[in-house]
Amino acid sequence: MCAGFSLIEVAIVLIIMGIVLGAAMPSILRYREQAAIRETKERQELIVQAVAAFAIVNNQLPCPADPTKPISERGLSRATCMDTASLRGIVPYRELGLSEAQAKDGFNQYMIYVIPGETGHIGASRFDEVKNLCELNPAIKINLRGLHGEDPVQTNQGKRNEIALLLISQGRETENLSEKERANLDSTMNFYAGSYSQGATPFRHIVKWVTARNLISIYGKSSCESKNPQTRTQANESMADRVTEQAQQSFHLGDPFGRGE
Repeated sequence: MCAGFSLIEVAIVLIIMGIVLGAAMPSILRYREQAAIRETKERQELIVQAVAAFAIVNNQLPCPADPTKPISERGLSRATCMDTASLRGIVPYRELGLSEAQAKDGFNQYMIYVIPGETGHIGASRFDEVKNLCELNPAIKINLRGLHGEDPVQTNQGKRNEIALLLISQGRETENLSEKERANLDSTMNFYAGSYSQGATPFRHIVKWVTARNLISIYGKSSCESKNPQTRTQANESMADRVTEQAQQSFHLGDPFGRGE
């Protein structure tokens, strides 16, 4: 007849299991975090493509959605967005034909969506045609800096290539924020972007931004210099196909500033 395990033997096994799990847990957590970051970047890419399609078809950028609205109304863009308070909110996913899940990051939090002033929905100024968005010069600008104060936005033929869209994932951490993380959440139009990092001075925000020219030329596939740009119908059909395809694929962007390729 076989004897059972003694309490000492069971205790030893449990201790060994605890040591193994304790050693493996940091790796498991890092893997989950990296997976959430990749998912966030994929969704940000999808959102930018959807915004480009909307801009080409409607000659305007959709206003942010109000995160305080009830579920039945959440995801609809504000009627107007002409001041710093209304120029930021959450992704207007219903306006863009996206799901609520696609408006959230890999940590299951709504992403912050920001556009510059005078480019919003009803009540804000519109651009007459696509090439006018390429020359965007809004009254209320999105001011972006790198973590060391550098300006990542370049000029084009002496003209500043203004940012047309900014997306921010706050990551997993919502407390104990660093100075630059807090700055991204305040009520101004001043933001920071940089590589995701932990440590003494962490930066756990995942920031995706795109300039007006890149929004049209890269994501919208419509040249800012072309004399015969795509028609609205062509742009709408083309972008609808790409957005559908994008939703089924995975992308990983390595640019620490979150720029489009």
